[in-house]
Amino acid sequence: VGYKRYRLEPRSPVSPPHGLRAAGGQLENGALRVLVDERTGTVTSVFDKLRNAELVSPERPEFGVLLRRSHHADYLGADDYVAAQDGPVEVRYENGACAASVVVVRPESPLARLKLTLFRDLDWLQVQMLIARERTRHVPLGEHSDHYYAAFSLNLADGCNIRFDGPAGLLNPADDFLPGAVRSRFVAQHVVEVTDADGARILMAPREASLCQVGRKGARGPDFAPTPTLFWKVLSDADEGRTKDLGAVTYPFIEPGSPPATYHFALRAGQGRADDPDAYRFGMEQSVAPVAAFMPPAAKPLFRPLPPRLPPSQSFVEVSPPNVVLLTLKQPEDGAPNEVVLRFMELAGKPS
Repeated sequence: VGYKRYRLEPRSPVSPPHGLRAAGGQLENGALRVLVDERTGTVTSVFDKLRNAELVSPERPEFGVLLRRSHHADYLGADDYVAAQDGPVEVRYENGACAASVVVVRPESPLARLKLTLFRDLDWLQVQMLIARERTRHVPLGEHSDHYYAAFSLNLADGCNIRFDGPAGLLNPADDFLPGAVRSRFVAQHVVEVTDADGARILMAPREASLCQVGRKGARGPDFAPTPTLFWKVLSDADEGRTKDLGAVTYPFIEPGSPPATYHFALRAGQGRADDPDAYRFGMEQSVAPVAAFMPPAAKPLFRPLPPRLPPSQSFVEVSPPNVVLLTLKQPEDGAPNEVVLRFMELAGKPS
């Protein structure tokens, strides 16, 4: 926990580093190569160059798509998903010194924008999905509601192993849930790990979405057979309701001035089961992003006397060993001003 100060100065444009580029339906850096069909906007490949492995399953649904399912199908666990991203497609490219992106724009679809970003010298892919809620279909009262999922089909074998982080560390639904509990749905705080019998591993970190479904909905006990497709619930839409005095009425879909719904996901591959602290920290780094604050030079001192000049960087707290993480740093509600409360969590089940 700490900060680092940067000084911004105008400079001539910097050429992108070698290997980081987005053009012609391709996004690439030193670790990953992403292919996008410019005609349909579909992500056809995410190739891990470090491990010579394809990460996107050739089966449907594709990678990074928005799917719709009716309330009745969602309640019963039926697999009748419908793609919610039709209409014309425009593919754009963004190139910079530290990042490059492919942006798929759909001006008539609920999935208004899909942005894929790779960063310089980093081995993970960021996926941003912007959902235009006003473009979803009108759901009549008799159909109750629609549910929307962001789907990611991973190139791993069926019967894979699933772990996710919860309040008590990383959990496996097949082993750690109580008998009779639904195992195909869970709330991941920061990360989901999927591994198969061949040792391939993929970590997926959500920032805004948390409810994840794998396999058949409602599966319990021995019926739970996880599949390597992660469905992240991002939206539920009910447009009509029944009132006592007016009967069936149509509700305004969104509040005036409500921004589009934006969801971020990060994907990183590996081999073998991830170390618990490594998986947890990857998820935390994605969901708890650093806060940037612009500090312009003041014409006049804001304080008298002037405070001491802050060093360029400073750490407030360092924690070791790596299997211990700091969850909370705050002032006590009823303590002295110079007292602080720190809460820690141990991740690997080791005495620390």
